[in-house]
Amino acid sequence: MEDRVFTTMTAEDRERAALTPDDYAAAGVEAPNWRDDPIPSLETWRMWQAAQDKALAFKRAKKRAELT
Repeated sequence: MEDRVFTTMTAEDRERAALTPDDYAAAGVEAPNWRDDPIPSLETWRMWQAAQDKALAFKRAKKRAELT
């Protein structure tokens, strides 16, 4: 079943799933803590989503800079 879920993910979903704690640290944001808060409040989830957006944008910008 897990394989089916992964194949329905978009390219961006896979990029987000591949973010590491180091990616979050490089972007200067705190990584989501699913282990200690498996069912976060809506506000916590929004903060985590914003952190994920920043980490992903930073990783993409870094990759573009390395290509030029």
